Amino acid sequence: MLFVNSNFTIAIKGMKERESQAILDLLFQQAHIPEYQFRVRWQPHTLVFWDNRSVQHYAVHDYYPQRRRMERVTLKGDRPTGRYSVDRGETERKESRNAVGGADKKHRGGQPLRPFERLVPHA
Repeated sequence: MLFVNSNFTIAIKGMKERESQAILDLLFQQAHIPEYQFRVRWQPHTLVFWDNRSVQHYAVHDYYPQRRRMERVTLKGDRPTGRYSVDRGETERKESRNAVGGADKKHRGGQPLRPFERLVPHA
């Protein structure tokens, strides 16, 4: 599993810059393909769930003048599986975080990259 985000991912470690950028550009473009998107036509009592580990989400502000109410649920004990899952040792987890740009790097905006857990969802 590969986690990429155009705001935070700057390179694929171990690849030449041009090759890394070409692959990342291709991956970033996937989010813009309508067939890969899920759009909600909100109505009263509509409820949507998603798994932050598996999707990129973006709130389109098309519900004015209505207000949006969100609740976050975090599952305890549910772990991702795969080559770089949290079941592995700290060394492998660190390597997986660094594989696509590095935890100590900066994203394109010049700000330091932050661990996923510290990201604040847009309201």
